[in-house]
Amino acid sequence: MIVTRKTPVQVSLRQPAYVPSSSPCKDQSQSQSQSQRPRLFTTQNPGFGSRHVHDTAPFSLWDDESATFREPLTRELDWMFATYRARTIDVELPDIVIRTDQPPTEIPLTVGGALVRFVPEDMVLHNVPDGSLRPYPNRQRGDLLSSPLPLFSIPSHQQCHEIIRLLELEVDIRAIHFLPPQIIVELDIVGGKKYNRHSLPSRAGGISIQYHEANESFWKGSSQMGYERLITPTDTVVDNSDYLFNNPHRISPGVCLASSLVMEGGLPTSRWFSTSAGLFLQRGTKRYVSVANHGFPDSSEVYHPSPTGRRIGQITDRFPAWDLAFAQLDPSISFSNDHYFAAPKPSRLICVEEIKAGDWFEVDGYSTGRLDMCARGRSYVSPEMPAGIQVIPVPYRKWRIETAYSLFGSIGASVKEGICGAPVVDQEGRVAGMFSLVDQSGLWAHTAGLDFFSNSGWSLI
Repeated sequence: MIVTRKTPVQVSLRQPAYVPSSSPCKDQSQSQSQSQRPRLFTTQNPGFGSRHVHDTAPFSLWDDESATFREPLTRELDWMFATYRARTIDVELPDIVIRTDQPPTEIPLTVGGALVRFVPEDMVLHNVPDGSLRPYPNRQRGDLLSSPLPLFSIPSHQQCHEIIRLLELEVDIRAIHFLPPQIIVELDIVGGKKYNRHSLPSRAGGISIQYHEANESFWKGSSQMGYERLITPTDTVVDNSDYLFNNPHRISPGVCLASSLVMEGGLPTSRWFSTSAGLFLQRGTKRYVSVANHGFPDSSEVYHPSPTGRRIGQITDRFPAWDLAFAQLDPSISFSNDHYFAAPKPSRLICVEEIKAGDWFEVDGYSTGRLDMCARGRSYVSPEMPAGIQVIPVPYRKWRIETAYSLFGSIGASVKEGICGAPVVDQEGRVAGMFSLVDQSGLWAHTAGLDFFSNSGWSLI
């Protein structure tokens, strides 16, 4: 019996991973009413510990009382090897990777309440990016905090701010990622500050601290963000149907939106940007549809499903820090939040502190279909200054806040372009943010927090 505890290399995309039974590749059905939607989890905890409907393990690796995972016992590993015909099992809680050439017919999202991925035997997968981690932590130094933090919970804003404040006494921070059970600090290299080996704090509230030092983000690694690619008319997409021409003669979250044709040398090309529709929002008498800001870089006109289709509105407000823009619909266009393909109907915006590590969400965009997302942590990101502008430190309390998610349902490079902008919703209709892809392997995604919009009075229509 071979059991490994950590895979040290990055994803190999020679063949795709096996797709969970609740993913769009298994079920491309049309939108269902909330009462018709099957529950995906037999037990639904706030945070970690929820069990997927196909999780048949006769044990739980999650302990509700201590709010922590435990390592599987030998007999429990034996059960996994036998049940899933596994060749190897990698356990790095809260993640489990099972390599098998005979996956189960109904593939679960969890085993014993822990997150699980089923992959072919020769596929190498690393659940968390390696980053460019440096040997700066000093294990002999005392803890930054006097009280322990829960190992598998995201610290409160107040706790996060205190950790950032203490770290800033010693390091320049570009971003910090609270990813239970660890903290990743991205060091700002612009100022040229140098650090010695084993010189920096290694723990905060008992949670391990690692330091990433590189020009690129911890999340990007060697990959590129999928949404940077221009979509051309010859590219294959999952669903670029014209929902204004066909039933239901209205547009809704997740449908294909398009920019104007890209201009080169003052002339239009045959290329444009495609993204997924967001939500119909209101504040007082103002009503707008949210769209992905980066999908409309050179013009404010919004089309569906392509620039040769119908113009549906005009962007009036942009919020680059959230990668959001608000579009005023043309008078003849109908938009409804009541239908979101195979994902839950969105009902309300939530703030980032309402999201717990281990909460499950769904997203459904025109280019990918429905995907499952498990909230894994929270990031605080210092704003980037435009080139040529003097760098002015921004207080950490004003940094951008994001939620990081493990993404399930699709691993590979061909399914992600265009899903950006689609709302991320849980089974209760809570909207955590709008989708943005980070990792080219399809393992991780993020949303910018909606606190600013929720606190400013914006709500769903």
